Amino acid sequence: MRARYPKAWLPVCIHQLDHLPQTETGRVDWTAIDRWERERELAANYTEPRGELEVKIHQIWSTVLHVDRIGVYDNFFEIGGNSLLSLRITSMIYRDLALKLSMTDVFEHPTIRQLAQRVGDRRVEPVAAIPVAPSADQYVLSRAQRRMWILSHLGEGTATYNMYKTCRVRGPVDRQRLEEAFRALIRRQESLRTAIVVVDGEAFSRIRPAAELPFKLRYRDYTDAEIPLEKAKAEAQRMAVRPFQLDQLPLFRVKLMRVAAEDYVFVLVIHHIIADGWSVDILVYELFVLYGSALGAQVAPLPELAIQYKDYATWEHGQLARSAFARQAQFWKKEMASPLPVLELPTDFSRPEVQTNRGSSTSFFLGTELSDALATLANRLQATPFMGMMAGLLALFHRYSGQTDIILGTPVSGREHPDLEHQIGLFVNTIPLRQHVQGHWNFGQLLRQVKKRSLRAFAHQDYPFDQIVDQLELTKDTSRSPLFDVLVVWDDIDLQTEVGAAQDAVLVEDFPIGNVLAKFDLTFHISQTDRGLAIGLSYNSDLFLPERIERMLVHLRELMTGLLRDPQLSIAEAKWESPDEAAREAYFAELSPEARDFYQRVNATEKAFPDQEPFTALFEKMVHAHPQRIAVEQNGRAWTYEALARASHQLGAHLLERGVQKEDLVAVFCDRSIETLTALLALFKIGAIYIPFTTDLPEERLRQLIEDNGIKCLLTTNDTLVRRPELEDAKADFLGLIPTLRIDQLLTAPLANTSPRPWPFIASDDLAYLIFTSGSTGKPKGAMVEHVGMINHMYAMIEDMEIDENSVVVQNASQSFDISVWQFLIALAVGGRTLIYDSPIIKDPLLFIEKINADQPTILELVPSYLAVLQDYQDDWAPLSLRYLAMTGEALKYNLVQRWFEENPDIPLVNYYGPTEVSDDITSLVIDRCPEDGPISIGKPIQNMRIYIVDEAGQLRPPGVKGEIYTSGIGVGRGYLNNPEKTKAAFGWDVYRTEPGVKLYRTGDIGAYRWDGNIEFWGRKDHQVKVSGHRIELGEIEHAMIKIAGVKEAVVSVAERGESSFLCAYFQREDPEGNLGADQLRKALQDLLPQYMVPSYFIEVERFPLTPHGKIDRKALPAPDLGAASERVRTEEARPPELEAPKASRSKLEILLNGMEHVLQQKAIAAEQNFFALGGDSILAIQLVAQLNREGYKLRVMDVFNTPVLAQMAPLLEAVKQKAEQGTIEGPVPLSPIQHQFFQSDRRQLHHYNQALTIQSTTAFEVDALQAAFDQLLLHHDALRLSFQCDAAGQWQQYNQGAESRSKLVLYDLRPSSDTVAKRLAICENLQRSFTLHEGPLVKAALFREQTADRLLLIFHHLLIDGISWRSVLDDFEALYRQALAGDSLRLPQKTDSFQLWCRGLVEYAQAPVFEDEIEYWQELVGTTVPALPLRRREDQRGSEQISFRLDAERSQQLTGAAHRAYGTEVNEILLAALTEAFAESMGVDKVWIMMEGHGREEIIPDLQCFRTVGWFTSEYPVLLENVASSEEAAATLIRTKDFLRQLPRKGIGYGIARYLRPELWEGEVAQFHPSVIFNFLGQFGEAEAATGEWQIFNEAGGAISDPEDGLDHPLQLAGMISDGQLLLTIEYDRQCFAPEQIRALSQAYQVALERLIDHCVGVEDTVKTISDFGYRELAMEDLEDLFD
Repeated sequence: MRARYPKAWLPVCIHQLDHLPQTETGRVDWTAIDRWERERELAANYTEPRGELEVKIHQIWSTVLHVDRIGVYDNFFEIGGNSLLSLRITSMIYRDLALKLSMTDVFEHPTIRQLAQRVGDRRVEPVAAIPVAPSADQYVLSRAQRRMWILSHLGEGTATYNMYKTCRVRGPVDRQRLEEAFRALIRRQESLRTAIVVVDGEAFSRIRPAAELPFKLRYRDYTDAEIPLEKAKAEAQRMAVRPFQLDQLPLFRVKLMRVAAEDYVFVLVIHHIIADGWSVDILVYELFVLYGSALGAQVAPLPELAIQYKDYATWEHGQLARSAFARQAQFWKKEMASPLPVLELPTDFSRPEVQTNRGSSTSFFLGTELSDALATLANRLQATPFMGMMAGLLALFHRYSGQTDIILGTPVSGREHPDLEHQIGLFVNTIPLRQHVQGHWNFGQLLRQVKKRSLRAFAHQDYPFDQIVDQLELTKDTSRSPLFDVLVVWDDIDLQTEVGAAQDAVLVEDFPIGNVLAKFDLTFHISQTDRGLAIGLSYNSDLFLPERIERMLVHLRELMTGLLRDPQLSIAEAKWESPDEAAREAYFAELSPEARDFYQRVNATEKAFPDQEPFTALFEKMVHAHPQRIAVEQNGRAWTYEALARASHQLGAHLLERGVQKEDLVAVFCDRSIETLTALLALFKIGAIYIPFTTDLPEERLRQLIEDNGIKCLLTTNDTLVRRPELEDAKADFLGLIPTLRIDQLLTAPLANTSPRPWPFIASDDLAYLIFTSGSTGKPKGAMVEHVGMINHMYAMIEDMEIDENSVVVQNASQSFDISVWQFLIALAVGGRTLIYDSPIIKDPLLFIEKINADQPTILELVPSYLAVLQDYQDDWAPLSLRYLAMTGEALKYNLVQRWFEENPDIPLVNYYGPTEVSDDITSLVIDRCPEDGPISIGKPIQNMRIYIVDEAGQLRPPGVKGEIYTSGIGVGRGYLNNPEKTKAAFGWDVYRTEPGVKLYRTGDIGAYRWDGNIEFWGRKDHQVKVSGHRIELGEIEHAMIKIAGVKEAVVSVAERGESSFLCAYFQREDPEGNLGADQLRKALQDLLPQYMVPSYFIEVERFPLTPHGKIDRKALPAPDLGAASERVRTEEARPPELEAPKASRSKLEILLNGMEHVLQQKAIAAEQNFFALGGDSILAIQLVAQLNREGYKLRVMDVFNTPVLAQMAPLLEAVKQKAEQGTIEGPVPLSPIQHQFFQSDRRQLHHYNQALTIQSTTAFEVDALQAAFDQLLLHHDALRLSFQCDAAGQWQQYNQGAESRSKLVLYDLRPSSDTVAKRLAICENLQRSFTLHEGPLVKAALFREQTADRLLLIFHHLLIDGISWRSVLDDFEALYRQALAGDSLRLPQKTDSFQLWCRGLVEYAQAPVFEDEIEYWQELVGTTVPALPLRRREDQRGSEQISFRLDAERSQQLTGAAHRAYGTEVNEILLAALTEAFAESMGVDKVWIMMEGHGREEIIPDLQCFRTVGWFTSEYPVLLENVASSEEAAATLIRTKDFLRQLPRKGIGYGIARYLRPELWEGEVAQFHPSVIFNFLGQFGEAEAATGEWQIFNEAGGAISDPEDGLDHPLQLAGMISDGQLLLTIEYDRQCFAPEQIRALSQAYQVALERLIDHCVGVEDTVKTISDFGYRELAMEDLEDLFD
């Protein structure tokens, strides 16, 4: 062999066998070879077992490990054992030897001899069999089932708890035998015949006899598909995500799909409530054993089942009371002691408020070398590979999050009792593994800790997970799973088996289809393969992108590689990226080349700008270029560039004259104003440093700032000192400390020295301003910013927002906020205009909006919380002039962005981020359209700035990994004034670049790069926060509170509601009996702190909760009640006004409280109490919902979880059968789909499109009674008062006018006339044309007095009414008239729900996720290409004509009766089938698109009833007619037509909703879809329908109901009705499109086909069932075909 093959190809060793082991089909049995090799290795050091106990343990081990020869000194974990197999060992020992062992026993005694010595002769009682439960109609659920039922209830309508198994089956499959095998399995396992029913609010299992569960194996042949295997995989995925109804059998679905010759995919989908993962494997195994047996193969029979799952569930209820369970309860209570950690992993999208289940998956191999290294270490420490992988994941998550306390979940089989070994059911339990990890540990230390804590948890694995959760009384968080978000599963079963005899054997093996559902954020499936450990990772795709998941697996592999190669390497030091070359310097050592290139690319921000000029030089250029242009405005005052330059020069000269020098500190103490801007420019001109003070600063704070920082003088105004006279002493010094200079006086005062001192030279790196930020020690920090950084920042914004000489920039930020500087100056750098808004304007949102609308600015910057308030005034807030809206100061939430672009799609947002210390913003993100999902990033570095994300050791973190945000570049300031310690801690030099001397700032913020270069912001690493745009050190407020007499301890945190954040202070009194309260604290703090730092809430605590380390546990502090005025103290800071908490409806609250008292068995429950605090839990929530439903009210279980406070929950109650609003409906009404269609038509005369009819009476109408009845009719039926307006964009809107909208009955007395008919028709013609859409009401009533009888003409514009509405109108009109005649009060039946409510409901329904599939259905349907009808285009043939035919009375009667017995049809279906054949006969087309009309009142909106409501509800939907008739199959077209119509979702109403309420989704050909044919069957009518003996109602319009010039909406319109017992079929056609002879031929062919089809149906003796008769209307057509293939 050496001579023929390369050395690398040669085997390491060669063994000679007598023969190769083979499977039944003659293939090499590799499993047997592996077993032989393992036994050969064991034989070398074999010591045989001695004694009965060792022999029996040996037999059990041999069975479990599939190894025949095991020595008593062989280590269980070294010969293939793992934690799952150890459970099987203990279970079999329990069954066969009556010895009760734990998994810990196996780990601590891993050899047969040690295990035998461990137990000795200590026997326990013999295993008691699980008893059979007494027969009953229903049975209790197990604990696991109960929890699954609750979870399924919460996720109603989803497939979250579907389980699925897909197998590849190779070989000849006998479908009939396989189906019989599955039927046998259904008979064997009761779980497959189990449904969950609810009785009196409690869930039970109900088992049906096997005979009542007909089963048919669904089958599909995909061999003709382009890629059959992918087609089968897609179908399997589709099956997996279809939800089950727990009360409807079966709770599983099965399908076999052929992908090639003797190659199939088998799919099983089953609900988790009747099976677990082990059960699924048992099911598939037993199915193919039964199949093999049916084929006659020699297979071992399945063991008899002594019990069924219901027996276990009944038995389990008794077990929960045992003392052993009480001990386990105590263990878990201690193990999960508060505070519980929440794992914070970096995500790509913001976490939804309610946990979703959309998932995806990927897989990964660790490789044999790494897997072997892990196994070696695990064996040495007597751990398992599972524990090793758990340790690896903990190390990874620690590196990602920095957390040291982490909870991961893992499932355990729950089958310790031997009776459960072969059961199908939900036995699995989940246990939370709480682990600790420290960065300085090596991997061995971590693994020892994992082993210790895991074994301790496994020893208590019997305790149900839901009991653990319940006893912890966790705060409900619907966004994530309780206790843990990551599940780790060790998969020990890899299905691969052969069944059948050699000639017809099939090979069954796993066929993964990828995960399409995610129960947790991350689920790791780990299994042992010949390629090493395999990791399947399922993840929630609403949180993670595939790229992040792939990088996570790479990080895991590289991290474990480093830790296993170097046993002494700490977790914190281990590398997790795989660099291909040495890093340039140590800080890049962690990064791969890809990540290093990323940093270089994203930080390539160098850009030229005027870096050698101070701002004053830029301003002077604009002064010379535009001296008379307005530079700044405020409250009607406007200064030109020249005036502003002159004033700032004057003020600067005065300052120089008074001895102010370059880089002196000068405070400006006045409200933002033109004077403030003048002072700012003046200080820049002389090189002094601008320090803004807000006028609400308390005296103590001002004194501290002046004394600590050496401020030279203070600039203010007379108005300011008038408001704060206490601040100036007799010498006119500020607080007796520094000179006070009045800006307004100096601007008009002459200079004392006509030869002032020379103006100093201002360099670009001189200091420009200093702004104080909050300090943790109670001392504010003065951040120093240079001109060059300030100007660089402004030029970045100029580019982002295209600021130029036409820009108008609003200055609305407080001077204490660093953004105020650029707002003052940026317009002046380019020749634009600054608008200064006073504080009162900002405090009043309506006033602010009014100013914006009047001033028409182009650039505005807001904090997100203020924008959220403005958006609540959307009717007034119309910032159409804005070119950009900048966001800053707070995290920008996705829902705020979404709403902005819904209302302002053409105005981009710019999200800015940056600390004061670095010249304001350092990143920006321009958002020109709403992103698909959040969170909103803070963007990329601005010009000439770099951003680094680093860990605690200063090493750069790769994209996707959180770390602290460092920034360097030209914008980094000089540090903190007079505070070298703080400066050293936060500032330094950029060691990440080659050039020296570049300043760097450590922000203290946490962020992570995305691979697209944008940065995701994660908050602060310390206790510094941002509230209303102000950066605040919570410690500074805490220091101030402790200074207040009577305060013993204080803690300050941030509370959030919606888009707003609030400060919340917790305090402990020195004297518990004292009376220190919120009012005193507020007042004291207002004397010490700026108003924005005074907390909104004050909460007293008796003692502060502590962590195990003795520190205050901030997470355990009680959350403030954000609606409680007693707890909250409003501050006067210029912040967005607060929105009051919603007030519950009294009646709903009473109903809710009564329901609560009934369910919770408590009295005197208060509105402000919390459901869960009262003892509520998941089951009680469901019972509460059931109780409210019995009382006629609807509440979702999810509402109880999301809104547990009763006062807030009460408004969510909805009447199950809601009583419609009986008052007058007014206001805007969304257009219905058919109304949208009308306005989008080519109709020229929109005002003239009516419906009308005539009422004739043999006795004279009484005019006053008619008028009274007509008035009441319009008042009752709100839609009859609709009017319509067209806006500037050409969009039509409708409005319900109020009760004042009336229509006067017009009387025409034609009795003297000789030509009554002609006059009446002329009048009617004028009335028909008299409507104007914007002038309601669009109704007319005209009474004609004639010689023979009175005629009453009613005309309604079609936009108001449809056919069904006419019936309500006529019935009500007659009833009202009779009442008026009798002098009775006018009364009608109660209204049903309004047309307004219906249309609003349609708009909501159109946006609902459940409707998305239906939109796709309609788009796919109308995308079907069909040859067009043979239309002509004759411009000389205008107008339309009609042709009609009648069926004889006998056939007409058969059409409405006897003909339907044959195929279970309806009139429409026979009419359309005959029409299909007529088109084929007369025009030669076998497929025709038509539009059908429906009444449009389908019950798609819950609890809405519109059966009496007037409005234009009509729906139109497309139907594809297809002729498949033949001489052999006379009814084939009829059957096809029937089944097509009945599989249309919701009788077609969704088409109009999708087409007209979601128009943005319709593009291209589908948007142009408009069939030439429309068909409508109107039902049965007589020539005249008698309303009473005196009233005759005629379908006689009188005059043209529409303008003849408008033509037909469809060139071919067919309408049928039963008139006087005969079918009348009318065809109206457009003469431009069809020739008369075409239509005559169609009409004749139609009549012949219709008569032939009726005769055929009447002649069929037995009823023939078709697909739609089996109730599968909601399934796709291919699913229906599966039932009969």
